[in-house]
Amino acid sequence: MMKTITLEQIDFEKVDTLLEGFNKSTGFVTAILDLDGNVLSKSGWRQICTEFHRIHPETSKKCTISDTVLANKMEEGEKYHFYQCLNGLVDVAVPIVIKGEHIANLFSGQFFFEEPDSSFFSKKAEKHGFNQEIYLKALKKVPVVSKEKVLTAMNFLLNMTHMISDMTFQKMEQMELNEALIESENKFRTFIMASSDSVYRMSPDWNVMYELDGRGFIVDTAKPNAGWFQEYIPPDDQENVMSVIQEAIRTKSLFELEHRVWRVDGSLGWTFSRAIPRLNANGEIFEWFGAASDVTERKQAEEKIKENYALLRIAGEKAKLGGWSVNLAENRSYWSDQVATIHEMPIGYSPLVEDGINFYAPEWRDKITEVFTRCVQEEIPYDEEMEIITSTGKRVWVRTIGEAVRDDKGKVVKVQGAFQDITERKLAEETLRLERSNLNSVLENMQSGVFFFDQKGENCWMNPEALRIHGFSSAFDMLERFSQYTQEWELMDPTGRVLPIEEWPGSRAFRGERYQNYEIRLRHLKSGRTSDVLYSCAEVRDISGNIERLVFTILDITERKEAEDKIHEQLNELRRWFEITLDREGRVLELKQEVNELLKQCGEASRYESAIPDDPDATIIS
Repeated sequence: MMKTITLEQIDFEKVDTLLEGFNKSTGFVTAILDLDGNVLSKSGWRQICTEFHRIHPETSKKCTISDTVLANKMEEGEKYHFYQCLNGLVDVAVPIVIKGEHIANLFSGQFFFEEPDSSFFSKKAEKHGFNQEIYLKALKKVPVVSKEKVLTAMNFLLNMTHMISDMTFQKMEQMELNEALIESENKFRTFIMASSDSVYRMSPDWNVMYELDGRGFIVDTAKPNAGWFQEYIPPDDQENVMSVIQEAIRTKSLFELEHRVWRVDGSLGWTFSRAIPRLNANGEIFEWFGAASDVTERKQAEEKIKENYALLRIAGEKAKLGGWSVNLAENRSYWSDQVATIHEMPIGYSPLVEDGINFYAPEWRDKITEVFTRCVQEEIPYDEEMEIITSTGKRVWVRTIGEAVRDDKGKVVKVQGAFQDITERKLAEETLRLERSNLNSVLENMQSGVFFFDQKGENCWMNPEALRIHGFSSAFDMLERFSQYTQEWELMDPTGRVLPIEEWPGSRAFRGERYQNYEIRLRHLKSGRTSDVLYSCAEVRDISGNIERLVFTILDITERKEAEDKIHEQLNELRRWFEITLDREGRVLELKQEVNELLKQCGEASRYESAIPDDPDATIIS
């Protein structure tokens, strides 16, 4: 009885459609026979069998024997079995097993593994009185197929029997479920009343019969409600929801769908709906039983995740940053789109580990192999900057970061990390390095002294000329000895007045004063050595406008001052000579011209021009 009930549950309409398609695409004929030899379904059986072998009493008996042999082989538990029937053709059978019970066999056959012996079949036609011409034409229609092709087809048929089993099993389960639902309806109603989901029953035309609502989606109703669809489903969602419902009605199958719905409070939420058709003894839907869950918070979270992912993707594209992972069991790398783009490879490219390492420039391959191996074996993470060579031969600087990932048993199964194109940064760093090198070279060789202080008076840097002027061996020496500096040196203004420490250039700068050409004289107290220097102070601000450091330039003007003093002395001598030698015979103007030429050569013509009178009778005051 169980076998009869099970066979009735097989959807032979679907099975016939699938087998007919299999026959048309492959040329293999098929049939389903129960264990008593009754044909339940067939597709494209061979003419030589249907019009000859299975009609003649003697050859038909051989067909029955062959079917019995194949069926018995299936009882022995084989997946499928090949058999050359007593009429000379090859048959194969695949068992149909449902819930562990062998109920039928799927047969395919009437083919040859090699060209048949036509004389054998000519004798068979003569023996059994077949029309030999028609019989041999039918023989030629039987295909000769390699065993490899047959095995491929048998795998398909094996999957077909599994599908038939699954479909029938599901249908039986559905029927059993419907019976269980009827029996447990009252218990289930009590359970749903205590849950947070909405549960409903509907008529075959989807009128709500009753609904238990735990989340405030739709108003509870104890009477049929035909207008619920237009009332509670937003217009933009109605077409999609209705198409799913109509497909479920057509196939008499369960449907699942997420859609928006108006809540009782007027707000728009999201629900996950699932409905199961309940079938009567004739297989017709007599009602739908469904449930709906409020998934609004989850959908909002998903939207937030999508938004964040989009932002991360944009950020990754702008920063040329991507992610990667290596499945150690597969020895294969999986790259994000951005990582593939950096390598100038197609999106979705997933190289073997060795192929990924080969993208690194030859001088870096040993290094990346070392750090990756240590990460896998010792779980030591790495963060390295190296060069790769892209698929087009372009050299690219990258930053690669990796860390080991364990499974729940503590075994390292994966290495994952980040990958970034840092070529622009490297070029900028190199440009900055060259600029700094050039600047340092200029500063090191300048005839003027230059030194920097930060706002706290720390982190000082001085070029050689600044160190020489101040008598230090290094900037560090200056910082270490600054407190002694006031005891070793005294500073004076151009008039010779000794400056208190609060008037020293550094003190003035740190009080906020900025100045140009602040002239002072340095005198070393022990040796008596003096130097005349010219200070200037400027400030460097950061991008926020805050003062970052102070910049001092110092010019040693000792020699210039000495030259000026000498010129002044010579000019004073010249003036005294004027007072002694000038006569009143008109030689004053001639001498004045000669003196002016001399003064111009000294750069002091304008300063001392008034010292020479135009009037010979004028008196020059020394």
